[in-house]
Amino acid sequence: MIPIDQIATVAVFQFTRHKYWAFKQMQLGYRHLSNVTGLQFHKMLGTGAGNGFSIYPNLGQYAMLSVWDNTQKAEEFFIQSSFQQEYNDKASHRSLYYLRPVHGHGLWDKVEPFYYQAPLEQDSPWAVITRASISKRRMLEFWRHVPSVSKSIEDRPGLKLSIGIGEWPLIQQATFSVWESLNHMKDYAYKSRLHREVVTKTRDRQWYSEELFARFQVLKSV
Repeated sequence: MIPIDQIATVAVFQFTRHKYWAFKQMQLGYRHLSNVTGLQFHKMLGTGAGNGFSIYPNLGQYAMLSVWDNTQKAEEFFIQSSFQQEYNDKASHRSLYYLRPVHGHGLWDKVEPFYYQAPLEQDSPWAVITRASISKRRMLEFWRHVPSVSKSIEDRPGLKLSIGIGEWPLIQQATFSVWESLNHMKDYAYKSRLHREVVTKTRDRQWYSEELFARFQVLKSV
């Protein structure tokens, strides 16, 4: 049974030093997360050099997606975990977002990680995660369209953050974006011509073998 107060967190770490250590955590980090109380789902993620999907990695930036029973379990981990303390000691900067899953669909590695809940009646930023496993048959076609879409999000009104995240270059990619408001987020999703065109092509051309889309209210950021 999934607790109704489930939350997600996205931690983004930047490194000016210790980059090789950070890269190794993409694999080694999972052993520190296997038995964490209250942790339902987690992914260690690299980041791309652009605003969204990118074939070029950013070796100075990494992210961790976690899904928790509740806010208390998440806070206990980020305050008390020796693993997270080591990240904090080695990183030059950390941004941490606490997210309430509100709306979405799709799977991540054949798992539905989020329990979608009614939005809270509060004025807050919103966030979006889009994730896809790209079909090998459609890979070249997909990547030909990526630069124009990544460029379309630049300087969008209300955009606070946009990064590409992923598990494997080229084939398993995701984006994480944070917006000042729900209206700013919707304006980009529905009024950007390039964004609409690629969404249509994604469906028509069957670019993805698996995909997930999720919207969140940002409860707080640290």
